[in-house]
Amino acid sequence: MSPVEFEKLVADLFRENGFTVRSTREARDLGYDFAIDSPKHGGLILVEAKKMNRQSLVSVEAVRQLTVTIGAAGAMAAILISTSGFTSAASALGAASSVALRTLDDLLKAKSGEELSGVKKLG
Repeated sequence: MSPVEFEKLVADLFRENGFTVRSTREARDLGYDFAIDSPKHGGLILVEAKKMNRQSLVSVEAVRQLTVTIGAAGAMAAILISTSGFTSAASALGAASSVALRTLDDLLKAKSGEELSGVKKLG
């Protein structure tokens, strides 16, 4: 699966769970792939999908960049999705910020929109 196909799969999972997906060209320039929103979730949520090889983990720098992007985009939170996982530093920063860290396995196992997004600060 290519990175573009992975991003489409993730967007489709959110659509199927009642989220409105906003894909814009400027999103890529701002540091995220697309945004989602749902009145149930209380605002705009940025989504960044990282298709990586199995041995690579998403670094803390990716979480830092997305944290800054939340404010710049006027969003309430962000979701960073990886095919492989996260470094321990990335996981720690994600837990202390409004960036939810999710793996593809997390998304596929989710039984609700809340489980799918993993966003802690809803509504």
